[in-house]
Parts: sequence; structure tokens; C-alpha cells
Amino acid sequence: MSLVLVLAVVMSCAPAPSQGNYPTRPITLIVPATPGEDADLVMRIVAGALTKELAQTVMVENVGGGNGADGTDRARKSAPDGYTLVSISENTIINQRTGLVSYGPLDFVPIASLATSPVLLVTAANRPWSSTSELIADAKNRPNAIKWGMLSSSTNAAFAFSLMAKTGATFEPVSYEVPSALTQALLSGQVDVAATSTTQQILGSRDLKFIGWASEKRAERFPQIPTFREQGLDLVFGMNHGLAAPKGTPTDIIKKLEGALQKAMASADARTRLETDQGVVITFLTSDKYQDALSAKDSELDGILKQSGRRICPIWPFCR
Repeated sequence: MSLVLVLAVVMSCAPAPSQGNYPTRPITLIVPATPGEDADLVMRIVAGALTKELAQTVMVENVGGGNGADGTDRARKSAPDGYTLVSISENTIINQRTGLVSYGPLDFVPIASLATSPVLLVTAANRPWSSTSELIADAKNRPNAIKWGMLSSSTNAAFAFSLMAKTGATFEPVSYEVPSALTQALLSGQVDVAATSTTQQILGSRDLKFIGWASEKRAERFPQIPTFREQGLDLVFGMNHGLAAPKGTPTDIIKKLEGALQKAMASADARTRLETDQGVVITFLTSDKYQDALSAKDSELDGILKQSGRRICPIWPFCR
């Protein structure tokens, strides 16, 4: 037997390299959003907390474009070695359901659900409605007369059509590409109402009025905003922020990241910075439970698309 063959046999019998010392170098966390968006704000806090738990730098890399598809695509094509992670959300599902991409969140390895940005219903301060119930009653009396501004291809557009399905009210959808354009449309009267989870970009304005919060309870930072449930509408809706890794990432790495994230999200510092300072809700789920939650959300969003009678397609421009 030749030396080469002997070496080949020995190497084939050797165990796979241990990941016990992971991570040994910095980790890149791809955020498929531009700086300042909710996903970016949340993931920068998460990256800092994860850096402490792992004793290794976790660097945020913003890759916007394509409703987040540019970022998820880069992550999907990265080596499955634990050194590239990606933030995923309902937009990852929407991109697949509307035909923008051929893959969804379950084509990654879900690591953990981390937090959720509840949807906020907002209108200009000079509009007549002071509550969600008043707005819905008016919309029922004047079908399609009230203009609802929506971000193109966003989760918040799904919320709007979910609200319509639950209440029987109808609004005229108007699509915008970026949050700043939608905010300006509200202020100038081009649209009457909007739903957003980008709270940091609008809550400082005295020219806007906030009439509903799609969360289980009022936010610590914004206690003056009532929930929809308080106003008689059983609707909880938001953008979930989770972490995933490329398919094929070793299970022991996923488990180590999951454990580190669980500790990070349970810390008083994370709760203060996320819930008190940002107004998001910590919704930690382990890898297995997060996978189940993503499957359930996929079915929910598919149902909203069908219930809308495809009226949502001009807002989600990649509808098949």
C-alpha cells in the first residue's frame, strides 16, 4: 500500500474538526436593511450583547436593497462555518411569496427569534380620528375614501390588509419606497393614515398622532399609545427580528449561538436598550421553536395575500 493511500485512509477515519473553540475570529452579521431602520437598530444592540457573550467581535454589515433580498442572498451564498449570520424577518417570507426570490427563511438554519417591533397606526395630527375604532367606523361609512400609505413590499402592508379582513373596512392603498417618503406624505396630506414599525423615525414628530399599537401591552417608552385590544380589536402584529445561518452550518455552532443569544436577551441591559429605549418587545425563541414560528407566519402571510384578492400586489410589486 502506498504512503499516499495510507494517509488517505487515516484521514478518512479521522473525526471532523471540533468546533469547541468557536469562534476564533470575528463574526459578520448581515442586516438586510439600511442604517437607522428598525432591523439595524435592533441588530446593533444584539451584536454588542453577543460580542460580550462569545468574547469575540460580532460586526454588523448593512446590505440594503431588494426589500432585503440583496442581504439574504449574500448570506445564503456564504460559507456555512458560523462566521456569517443574517437577520431575517417577515420580509424574507414576503420576498419568496411574491416571487422576488426563490428561497425563504427556512432555506437558512434558524438560530433564534430575538425581538418584535409592533406595528404602530399613525395619522396626521389634523385628521379627525382619535382612536382606531373611529377610523374603522369612518372607513366603513366611506369605502376606499381614506388613503392608507404603505411601504412597498413591507410587512406593514400585510398588517393593513389583515386589519381590513378583520373589520370589513376598506382603504385606498398608496405605495411608497422608503419610510421618509411615507412620513412626508402623511404630513403633507397625500395620505391619511399609515402603519409603521419604524418608530424611531416618526415618534418625535408633534405633527403626527398615534392611535393604535399592535402589541400585547402598552410599550414602556410610549405608555400613552393604547393597544388595539384595548380598543376592541383583537390584532397583534409586528415585524419579528431573528437570526439565521447558511444551510449546512454545524449543529454545535447553532447551539452555541442559541445559548449565547438566550443569555444576552435575558440580561437587564438588553431589556432596557430594546424594550425601554427602542419600544420593541423581546420575543426569544430557541432554534426549533423559531422554525415552527416561521412556518406558521408563512401560512399567515400566504392567507393575507389570498384574502386581499391580490389587491396587495400593487404594494408588493413582485406578486406572482
